Amino acid sequence: MSFILGNKTVLSAFEAVADTGRFSHAYIIEGAVGSGRLTLARAIASILAGKEHAPKITAGVHQDVYELRCEEGSSTIKIDQIREIISQAYIKPAECDKKIFIIENAQQMVPPAQNALLQIFEEPPKNVMFFLLVTNRNLLLSTLKSRAVTLKTEKFPDSFVREELKKRYPDAHSLIEEAVLIADGALGKAFAFLDDEKSRKAVTLVKSYFSAVNEGASFSRLSSVISPSVSNDRNYLFSVMNYFSLALRDILTFSVGYTEKTMFFADRSLLEELSQGLDRQRLFSAYETVCRIMRDVSKINVSLALSSVNMSLAGDFA
Repeated sequence: MSFILGNKTVLSAFEAVADTGRFSHAYIIEGAVGSGRLTLARAIASILAGKEHAPKITAGVHQDVYELRCEEGSSTIKIDQIREIISQAYIKPAECDKKIFIIENAQQMVPPAQNALLQIFEEPPKNVMFFLLVTNRNLLLSTLKSRAVTLKTEKFPDSFVREELKKRYPDAHSLIEEAVLIADGALGKAFAFLDDEKSRKAVTLVKSYFSAVNEGASFSRLSSVISPSVSNDRNYLFSVMNYFSLALRDILTFSVGYTEKTMFFADRSLLEELSQGLDRQRLFSAYETVCRIMRDVSKINVSLALSSVNMSLAGDFA
């Protein structure tokens, strides 16, 4: 597959399985935003359908490869969307031997939608396959996870990401190293960071927040840093919480002595101070709340959830 830059080991492994004809009816493709999940799913679909179908599949326009994502302006995949693909699953393929359904950011399915999908996972029609693309498989219902095989995207070396960014963004010198750090081996994530001002704004917000935490900021001050920025835009909230989770992961790993690689903090001195100054139990509490916000982003009470994070990290609740 010449259009694939990464994930070639995963693809080769799938090709080996393809030779045996022993497929699962459902796969979870887990990886960071920008790690090539959709490209990988399309490449696998091309293997299943045959190389003559690859151009249409790669372009996302093949009638037997159905791609589902959040509707424009929405942060969730709703049950009606899942019901639609379930009805499509019982219609015979038009051109291929199989009908393939790719659900992008499947962790954004509301629980009723996941439960509806579970029904067809338990008794799938013949010659139908599903690919659930997720940032974290643990954001799916356990019953759904147990009925699918998980494939994980591969990371590029930082050196490769750096060289690709230098080629494509020759004028972005000051942002290249930060993009490499944020990407953590996901080339598309680095592209998104450099292309999307909102993503860079989210990173700046999280940096400001943890700088305030390091200064022993009060609950009130932390609330003023984050709450007004994210309360009315749940897609932006998800992005901010994703960076929050990386920052908290860095602090937690530093606190137990793992200092080789960071995923968010370029400033090692700030990270060291945070890891020494914050109680580990409070960090775990904040991390669990952040993961819950990401999992339930469509329905969670944002103010209450952010208050819980702020209480875990505020100086006046220490």
